[in-house]
Amino acid sequence: MHGEQCAFCRHFDRNRADGRRCAAYPDGIPEALTMGQADHRLPYAGDQGLRFDPAPDLPASLRKLFARRPPLTPAE
Repeated sequence: MHGEQCAFCRHFDRNRADGRRCAAYPDGIPEALTMGQADHRLPYAGDQGLRFDPAPDLPASLRKLFARRPPLTPAE
């Protein structure tokens, strides 16, 4: 589920056609995050202090899933 974090994050820019931008990475989300190789609930280089934060309209079942899942090992 880590690869899907971006799509469920409040910081994700859903209005961009390329789907790879957010408040943390306005110039493009690193591939390690979009491919699920890093967990953005943890700090990641260049994220400006912004981390994965579930979107307000995210169903409770998905919120619980993200909360229960242990983070991957710390990112770069």
